[in-house]
Amino acid sequence: MGILTTEWGSTVEGIGKVTKLERDSGRQPVAKAHPIEMCQKRAEGRARLMAYGPIPLPQRPMEDVIIEGEVVDPVEAAQVSPPAAPPPAQKRDLEQDIDELFPPDPWCPEDEPPAGDDARFDPETVPPPPLPDNVHSRGHFEQVLKDEGWTLGRLELQILKVPLDRYIREGHKLQDAYMAWRKHVEVATP
Repeated sequence: MGILTTEWGSTVEGIGKVTKLERDSGRQPVAKAHPIEMCQKRAEGRARLMAYGPIPLPQRPMEDVIIEGEVVDPVEAAQVSPPAAPPPAQKRDLEQDIDELFPPDPWCPEDEPPAGDDARFDPETVPPPPLPDNVHSRGHFEQVLKDEGWTLGRLELQILKVPLDRYIREGHKLQDAYMAWRKHVEVATP
């Protein structure tokens, strides 16, 4: 069973099961009579729990409160102090576990200032990487175009004057289209 979350656009899947003991014993009449439906309900519940966290159950009005096996008046139960905060050692362990689970981003040399200079790294001053000498596939060609701020439609309108597929059917190669675009870009760039 899966749930598509609208917040993240991803699917969360859960699995439900009914054991042989539940099917054979008389203590679980629903699981015995309808095991497939029970599996589906359990899978849906697990997927919903993974996607949205625990869903609060409706609360009955407080009549009697049971604390450690004794019935207590609700007014007295409201005055019971909350549990103490965890000791500092447990808090340190928890912070250490969080640091291990979510390590800081790896070091990137581009984030550091240039050696011998106190100025911060400025990506605007770094020249773009050179264009490749050739393209090996249409996907590679489209990626190079995208990296340079071009779209396939812009290439077809401004340089080829026909759709790329038609350009290739007319006997040209993909490399010819790439070289025509590259020549156009190099001429336009000062």
